[in-house]
Order: sequence, then structure tokens, then C-alpha cells
Amino acid sequence: MIPGVLLWLGMAFGTLFGMPVVPFYLAAGALWKDWALFLTALALITHFALSFLLAKSILRPFLLRLTERFSKKVTLPKVNDSILVVFIRLFPGLPLFAKSYLLCLSGVGFWTYLIGSLVVEMFWAAGFIFLGQAVMSGKISLIIGAVALIIFIALLLRAYGSRTKKRISQG
Repeated sequence: MIPGVLLWLGMAFGTLFGMPVVPFYLAAGALWKDWALFLTALALITHFALSFLLAKSILRPFLLRLTERFSKKVTLPKVNDSILVVFIRLFPGLPLFAKSYLLCLSGVGFWTYLIGSLVVEMFWAAGFIFLGQAVMSGKISLIIGAVALIIFIALLLRAYGSRTKKRISQG
């Protein structure tokens, strides 16, 4: 029970301050088994709600100073809030916490941010949770299937991201 609670706390709170989320997804699949998707969704909802609260209050001055360094290099496109959430969540290379705070500072509404973030992130979570379960089972066929699922999700999200990028560039 204690490892499961620590895993959930790490996923919900540790990722607010830079801990990578993928190891938590893998561990969730191995530890929580049938409850992994549900508990991961709860942890992500907690992460997204707290990141929104922190970015709008306590961390706001720090985050604004930090983003001032990059503000001349990066400008967020003027698009529908839902499209912006999906676009930022699909942007490769940025960790979960960075994407969360960037979206919170962009002026996106809370519910748009929460629902859009959860939908996109749960695609990744599902793939890595399945991989964690497959590794624990020790069955090569399941491991190959999980890796194939992650590749499929990556290609699917990339295709959607390309489509979204076109919509953004067209205005």
C-alpha cells in the first residue's frame, strides 16, 4: 500500500517541480495493474489543477521572470484555446511541468486546460502503463505490443499535431 501511495504522490506532486512523468507511468502499470489508468488520471487531474493554481498565484512572479528571457524568441499563436492546449501538449521535448506552466501563463481557461491536457496526456499514459504491465508479465509479445502501441500513439499524435500546426499557421 505504501509504495502505491508514494507513487501517486510523486506523480501528482513531484511532477510539479520537474520530476519526469514517464517513470511514474511505467511504475503505475507494474504496481496498480487494473487500477492504473484510473489512479493515473486522478494524479494528472491533481497535477493540472495544482499547476494552474500555482501558476496563477505563488509561482507566477517567478514563472513570469523566467519566461521573460524567452519572450522575444517564443510567441504563442493567437488561436482557439483548445487548439493551443493540444498544440503545446503535443510539442516534443518539453517536460510535463514546463508545458503545464506555459499553458497556465498563456491565459487558457481552467476547464479547457484541464480537459485538453488530460485527454492528450492520457494517450501517453496508457501506452507507458501498458508497457509497465507488459514488462512485469515478462512476456515478449506483450512488450512488443506495448512498444508498438506507443509508436502508434506517437504517430497518431504527431499527425494531429501537424494538422493543428497547419490550422495555426493559416490563422
